[in-house]
Amino acid sequence: MDDTRAPRDTWQRADTSHDLSAWALITTPVHPSLRESHPDLDLWGELRVDPGLVGLDTGRARPLRVEIGCRDHENLWRLPVEAVVPSALAWHPRLPLVAGLAVRGRHAHPWVADYRARTVTVHARVRAATSLTGLGGSGQPPLAWCGNGLVVLTPVTPEDAGAERSPSAAVCEATGPGWIAFPQAVPELSAGAAVRVAALNSDDGALRPLTGPLLVRGLEPAPGGGHLLITHLDEKASHSLRLRWAASVADASDRDTHARRVAPGSRWATGAPDVLAWPDDSEGGRRILMCGAADRSAGDPVSVPAPDEWWPLWHGGAPWVLGTGGDTGAYLASPEREVPLPAPDGLRLGRPCPARDPSAGFLLDCRSGDGGYGIATLDPEHPGRGLTLTWASDQDARTVRAFSGPSGQGLTVESPTRLRRLLLADGTLTSEHVTTWATGRPAGKPLVTLLLPGRERPPVGLTLVDCAENPGRPLLLWLRAQEPGAGGEPARCPGAGPVAHLDLVPLWPADATAGFLHTQITGAVRDALDALARHRPGILDRGVVVGGHSFGASLALYALAHVRRLDGAIVHSGCYNRTLTPGGFQYERRSYWQAPEIYHAFSALLFAHRLEGPVLIAHGTRDANPATAPEQAVGLYRGVVAAGGQARLVLLPGEGHNFQYAETHRTLATEHGRWLDLCARTPEPVVTHPGEEVAHVR
Repeated sequence: MDDTRAPRDTWQRADTSHDLSAWALITTPVHPSLRESHPDLDLWGELRVDPGLVGLDTGRARPLRVEIGCRDHENLWRLPVEAVVPSALAWHPRLPLVAGLAVRGRHAHPWVADYRARTVTVHARVRAATSLTGLGGSGQPPLAWCGNGLVVLTPVTPEDAGAERSPSAAVCEATGPGWIAFPQAVPELSAGAAVRVAALNSDDGALRPLTGPLLVRGLEPAPGGGHLLITHLDEKASHSLRLRWAASVADASDRDTHARRVAPGSRWATGAPDVLAWPDDSEGGRRILMCGAADRSAGDPVSVPAPDEWWPLWHGGAPWVLGTGGDTGAYLASPEREVPLPAPDGLRLGRPCPARDPSAGFLLDCRSGDGGYGIATLDPEHPGRGLTLTWASDQDARTVRAFSGPSGQGLTVESPTRLRRLLLADGTLTSEHVTTWATGRPAGKPLVTLLLPGRERPPVGLTLVDCAENPGRPLLLWLRAQEPGAGGEPARCPGAGPVAHLDLVPLWPADATAGFLHTQITGAVRDALDALARHRPGILDRGVVVGGHSFGASLALYALAHVRRLDGAIVHSGCYNRTLTPGGFQYERRSYWQAPEIYHAFSALLFAHRLEGPVLIAHGTRDANPATAPEQAVGLYRGVVAAGGQARLVLLPGEGHNFQYAETHRTLATEHGRWLDLCARTPEPVVTHPGEEVAHVR
């Protein structure tokens, strides 16, 4: 049996082929190291651009090890490649090949592994890039298999970038009322993240460009492998505060043509080798148009209602569209007709794939309203039959995906610590174990979760986290400006003892007054303390320190200034002088000149004299949020001390608005622990009668 145990302070995740015939078990530190960050990291808006990767620094840690398994081998194979880039992997749809990137020095290079033969080739002479593929969740692979060839992203050359232009004057003019923003232009991002898409010759490492310079977000090969759909930034419509996406198609097999632009939102039709589909709203209603990737004109359009999601299908040589959600529910449409698909209430359908027998139609993963999952079969030749649903016998699934291929058809199922395949045969799903691993991403263990109603405020959520590590320290009440339950499992604050998360969103009407908001915030904090005292007697005896991040930091300092039961504060990445954001903030839409009392009420710098407990202020030196520049933390630190209070300022190198580096979390563990000890209430013996002592807390 494979040893998949992970060392402390790590977590494990899986990256899989489409049919789970192969998988990679990736062991990763919980936090990346500051040493992995490029010293010349640049900022474009809130995006961090790594000049070595020619792409984004996503804040994901590099894997400690990558172990690959497949159905042909009993044991996992440890990939003999160091410094693997923490991006999604590219699995060949038919051959036993998987590809990724690895860092040598500061540059990225592609590697290709044959997991059946257990060999790997690193193309050390080919410099690769990631561009914008790291955006969103786990991102998308920065390379792709097109046919049997590998397509990679490569940095643009100085010749591609053109001659350097002389700086010109920046001129601005505006008429109010309104709030001025200064977004960065796309050429500044292109200088650090623009790439060419190129086909790699695996024999000699030669590159054949398929596109000019682009800022690439995703690469999607056509089902037949001959073409590549490229999602990239629309440079004319975008800036650092607004990203708009465009699409292009490249012929990966043609040596004489380059990519051509296609409609935004284009996608490949399931069931055809290279049919492209895109939405068209130009004639008053939504139509879906389809054509071959090499064609310039579309066939007959498919008119559809406005669905939440749509999938283009190609069956029997004809176009179909599967729509889900919206007011009409699920339906199947062709150029001639539209057929509703009766389905249970709450049914959610996933992405379709062709059935193993193409004449049988399509397979889709599905979810029920009560959390169940299964597979749906759809035959466009007999749409009146609707969806045939087959349900799994359990609900242990985080993600499910329908598949079909030489190894069978059914569902791939990923749970927090295991992978399975459910094979579909004769209307039944049969479970086939693939692998398990030790741990997913760690999270604090909730002990108590409460929803606290209120008479003069909306309900707030209170969660007490496992406090076994440092039970003798004061309670840390961490305020989060979010709806109750919106944050999933609570994260432990490093260095803390007992931690409670208080989720609150004040009722904030357009004409809100400072008094109206005051009652809600202070009432929520007092109610939370009362509830904790009832459910965990004695938990408040060592004191209470209030804390928060971003706007949660503002709420925490407001509470410290107005709730006498609090002993200190810990704040991260906050805005402490709202007069510097006069165009509005968080839930407030009025300008400073329309509601100055609101801005003053939430500017901790202006009530620093009321902060009677010590305040620990932590802030990243590269916080790109315009409202929370590092100068905000420095200003509050100066203000608290000038007003006679006690404060400690911790500036964290390389950190942005959200803290990511392992070194930072070790620093915070130390600083939090020290501050909590400083704020702790200590029992003091008081002699009431000769020979008798009792203890009380100050």
